[in-house]
Amino acid sequence: MQIPEPSDNSASVCDAACSALNAACGTDSLNCCAGMTCAGSETDGYTCRKSCDDPSDCPSGICQTLSDGSGICIE
Repeated sequence: MQIPEPSDNSASVCDAACSALNAACGTDSLNCCAGMTCAGSETDGYTCRKSCDDPSDCPSGICQTLSDGSGICIE
């Protein structure tokens, strides 16, 4: 039997119960997969974004610092 590979490489097969990049997250949804942060607003909704510490962590080169000190990539 062949084990399926995760389609977005953000979660292991054993830890598939998490929200992938740009998926809904928050109180009514799953938590984000490793390497991502749940960010947004009550008005626009919350989605999983790539976490970052430095602009070089992001494909766009833009890392926005959040009020709690964590960072998310802005695409």
